[in-house]
Amino acid sequence: NLRTDFQNLTEASINSLAALSKCIRLQTLDLSLVSEAIPHASLFHALSSLINLQTLYIPRAFAPSPEANTPEARPFGFKASASKIQAHRYELPPNLRVLQISGSLTDLSLLQFSTQPRKLTHLALQHCPRLSALSIYGFLCEVSPHLTTLQLGPNIPLLSQSASYDMNMFPPMPELKELSISFEFLKWRYFYHYPPAETSGNGEGGASARGIFPSLHTLQIDAQEDVYLRELDPLNIWTAVDTGVLPSLRVLKVHRRLGWQEEGVYGFHERWLDVRDLDDLLKALAAEDRQANEGCVDEEDAGVIFMGMR
Repeated sequence: NLRTDFQNLTEASINSLAALSKCIRLQTLDLSLVSEAIPHASLFHALSSLINLQTLYIPRAFAPSPEANTPEARPFGFKASASKIQAHRYELPPNLRVLQISGSLTDLSLLQFSTQPRKLTHLALQHCPRLSALSIYGFLCEVSPHLTTLQLGPNIPLLSQSASYDMNMFPPMPELKELSISFEFLKWRYFYHYPPAETSGNGEGGASARGIFPSLHTLQIDAQEDVYLRELDPLNIWTAVDTGVLPSLRVLKVHRRLGWQEEGVYGFHERWLDVRDLDDLLKALAAEDRQANEGCVDEEDAGVIFMGMR
């Protein structure tokens, strides 16, 4: 009958799983700080009985299954067959809504996560040095139908490498409303991989328009170090909004390390003017939404917001 949520646990082991499996009313389980590695199969076997679990933070010290140590499971060398993956599938709790993955998971480990039924709405992938863009893309394809919030990064180095190769990292996410992503995963060319929102059969746009992120209203771009290169400019975001690639974007949160706020600094003045134009555009669109009784962002909350410290 335990209903109290377990959060910020630091001590847990495989010997704890039998007791954990009996907490059938548990709703939140945070194992991200657990130092002892727990085998995949054992953990998910215990979680399978937690039918009320809605939030799960995977241990960073996740112990890989034996097949995850084979050459085909290594990053950028993943060639496992569908039958092999299916044979080692791990069932997520049926009502899980929030999932955070971090640590030493391999490509094969990620693809072994079963996502049926597909009810995930919030997903965070961070500090995963062994995950490649290919496996992340495959996992996103499975969870994308209902996903409303996605956080990618920091510290996914193989994903950063793929961004430099212009690889499309996202499948269509029709319900995604908030995206938080590290700067190194984005390049200016990235926003031109995707076409603008498609119109309905009668040639009209509006509510029927569908694009890669048709519902995205908040984009947060983080940075782990100072960036002065013009690989991603406010003008690129402005163009994506204006042309319908990001038709619903109303809030852009940018880390100060990107240097977009450097008004009056030599070489950055033009960028600052673009920031002001983008801010005006987002606020104006939010105002139009309110006049039409649409949207979920107030005009005073819309625009470009700087966050963090230099």
